[in-house]
Amino acid sequence: MRSIIATILVSVLVACGGGSNSDDQPKVQCDDGIDNDGDGMIDFPEDPGCISASDETEDSSPSPACSDGRDNDNDNLIDYPADPGCFAPQQDDEKDDCPNGPNCPECGNGKDDDMNGSTDYPNDSGCTSASDSTELINNPVACGAGLVVKPLPTTNADDGMLDTTSTSMIASPCGGGGGAPAVAYQLYLQKPKVVVVSTDDANTTADTVIDIRRNDCATPTSEVACNDDAPGTTTGVSKVTASLAAGNYYIIIGAHDTSISGAYSMTVKLFAGEGSQCAMTTECGPGLVCRIPLGQSALSCQQPKCKDGVDDDTDGKNDYPDDPGCTTPDDNDEADSCPGVGPNCPECGDGADNDLDTKTDYPMDTTCMAAGDSSESCITTDGVSLLTMAMTSDTTIGANNDVHPSCASTTTHTAPDQTYRLDVPALSSLDLNIINQNPAFWDTATVLYNSTCGGTAVACSDATAMHLNTVAAGSYFFVVDGWSTASGAYTISIAGKIQNNASCESALAQSGALVCGPGYACKGTAGSRTCQPALCGDGLDNDSDGKIDYPFDPGCDSVADDTEANPATLPVCADTTDNDTDSLVDWPADYGCAAASGTSEAFCTLETNPTSLITSSVTTGTTVGMTNNFASTVCQGSATGPDVAYALSLPVPVQTLILDTNNASFDTVLSVRDPQCTAEVGCDDDSGDPGLQSKVTMTNVLPGNYAVLVDGYTGAAGTYTLTIKGTVAPQTPCSSPLFSGGAAAMLSCPAATTCTGTPLKCQ
Repeated sequence: MRSIIATILVSVLVACGGGSNSDDQPKVQCDDGIDNDGDGMIDFPEDPGCISASDETEDSSPSPACSDGRDNDNDNLIDYPADPGCFAPQQDDEKDDCPNGPNCPECGNGKDDDMNGSTDYPNDSGCTSASDSTELINNPVACGAGLVVKPLPTTNADDGMLDTTSTSMIASPCGGGGGAPAVAYQLYLQKPKVVVVSTDDANTTADTVIDIRRNDCATPTSEVACNDDAPGTTTGVSKVTASLAAGNYYIIIGAHDTSISGAYSMTVKLFAGEGSQCAMTTECGPGLVCRIPLGQSALSCQQPKCKDGVDDDTDGKNDYPDDPGCTTPDDNDEADSCPGVGPNCPECGDGADNDLDTKTDYPMDTTCMAAGDSSESCITTDGVSLLTMAMTSDTTIGANNDVHPSCASTTTHTAPDQTYRLDVPALSSLDLNIINQNPAFWDTATVLYNSTCGGTAVACSDATAMHLNTVAAGSYFFVVDGWSTASGAYTISIAGKIQNNASCESALAQSGALVCGPGYACKGTAGSRTCQPALCGDGLDNDSDGKIDYPFDPGCDSVADDTEANPATLPVCADTTDNDTDSLVDWPADYGCAAASGTSEAFCTLETNPTSLITSSVTTGTTVGMTNNFASTVCQGSATGPDVAYALSLPVPVQTLILDTNNASFDTVLSVRDPQCTAEVGCDDDSGDPGLQSKVTMTNVLPGNYAVLVDGYTGAAGTYTLTIKGTVAPQTPCSSPLFSGGAAAMLSCPAATTCTGTPLKCQ
């Protein structure tokens, strides 16, 4: 029996491993369930003294957070390379703001940033770890074999040569390809950007083409934007502006064709892209505006409303050219009052056959290039824009040749042109000027047509200025053209005077391009406003203070001021105080006062020579020994001679005022300024007789005080005779001593009238 029991025990021991059973061996400290170091923490991973579960001591030095086997930031990702907060195993911090924070790397943000169908580490082959900042993998043949692909330098600029060592087979809509020399640059954007790529540099000698393409560079559908010749240049340089979403792109700098080679200098500029937060449009990239998108509440950089693909004014029509509220794709306002004939609905979208050709509006009427065009009549392939502001900038570059003005070249004429509509009330004058053009590149010719938009021109000008008197109310069409083949950028300047009592409701009037005449203001109920006499020029004491109109009433800043109400504190020129201690008090006695509303009694503050008031039509004097206080004027930048300043006080409006220094012994410069000698209102160098003398002619001069300066050209000095003659309008009061003296009087009544009656008037 004992032997049987012993045999059973031995069998059991053998079955259980006998004396070599591992459970009988002591466990390592970091996995034994015991707080071996007495710090209140037991085993790995709770005890920081354990670097792993197999660590034999709980007193080991801690491993870096990115290689300690622990999820230190509780994001369910452990250590490098799995945790996006770990850029290396030895890093001692796993913290990150993934997946949605601004600092989350692309390989850990849960997005397919490079749009290759794979997302993040380890699935995207472009990711070396979850902390990799880009999913992008470089592809040296992305744009086809033979075309060198370079990373864009950190300076966003590079110089190189276009030759046969790198060629492109990609045909751009702008040229290049077909084996022409080219170099590609890889551009990776982590955020939307507006990108401006240019070879417009003196170091560029090759005729270049710039092509921007998406990640699938070699496919035809990857085309984003291209350019052959940058506007305003003649050297074959290129410039492209494109609004790009986040992603990978390729910029190809190519030769125009296989016969071209040479140097290029390329720059890439990046601006805030679509969706970026902003406070003003200047913070956005070119072509974008800062606005609140439809349905949102915060400002961001967006495409203008007329090319954002959204029906912003909810009229069922989207963007240019379909929405009648859009004059161009860059227009940021779709608002209109269409359909229906009216000032806020253009002819090409108003539902009416305005030119009676049996075709109505865009696109049925073929003279309409867009629903926002303002005329169905003009034969133009570029559309007609309505002029509503004093300044309008545009370009004829890229436009078509539709008009041949009679004042343009009579031989070769292929210059492109742009046509504009302007709706005006009855005007006493109208100035249409072209400014800011670059004469090094082009010469303008402009023409104005009546409402038929053709036939005999109302006016035609090869010069940049067009002036018209007495313009009838109605619609006109202004064409900016070029001489021969010329084209370029320009700004149209519009200024006009509305006839008294005529309407001032037009957009040009409300924008300030057209203004009421002297002494008139735009008054009345909105919708029927007209140019009516302003209170400060109506001949009535409207505020019952015993003073009538400008410049007599201290509440009147000008004859166009529409209130005579005096300020609570009277201005210094009406406060009965000698503020400048010259023994002359207030207007008109103190000739430092422009009017009773003047805020300064000091006359011509920069003048150090003696001054005096002109009291007769002829004043003699000399500038010899005087000082040079006014070195330059509008009409002559070299008026550096010694000068003398006089005060001229006009008690009534003067229709025509002529000042001259015809009998001077030296080359004079003559100017008329405000009483403080700061603002110049009239100036001349050599219009007098003989030619080196000066003659200033002014019309519709308001009553008030002025400064008259006799100066010398390039340091000249000598004796002079200053002659001043003025003619007033009929019915003007003529009691002032300036009307005395017969033929020698400074002021006189117009022909066929005399100074007579009670009170005295020219009648």
